[in-house]
Amino acid sequence: VLIPFFFLSAISCFYDTSFHRFRTLPTVAYFGTGDQLGYSDNFMDAVGMLESKITARGGKTVGYWSTDGYDFTESKAVKNGKFVGLAIDEDNQPELTDERVKAWVAQIKKEFA
Repeated sequence: VLIPFFFLSAISCFYDTSFHRFRTLPTVAYFGTGDQLGYSDNFMDAVGMLESKITARGGKTVGYWSTDGYDFTESKAVKNGKFVGLAIDEDNQPELTDERVKAWVAQIKKEFA
């Protein structure tokens, strides 16, 4: 599930229209885009908010991602020291995106297997 950073205000609407119809929720791998310097106090929050809603209904999360190499103050997308999915910051770290995506895709392929 891709969640762009500006999605924060529409999170409930997206959840209500996209996931409420499932009797049981699927296994989900999340990724999102954001600006860790410009929005340091809520970097990737929309990802964390959606993940919390889906997990509370029985969905399973795969694709946890290390927070190493990121520079932010706070995030609702961090659980047990890791992001609940891949965090992409094209504003400040575009040179790391391809490497991160390749590593994360390899990781979730194993987790979905």
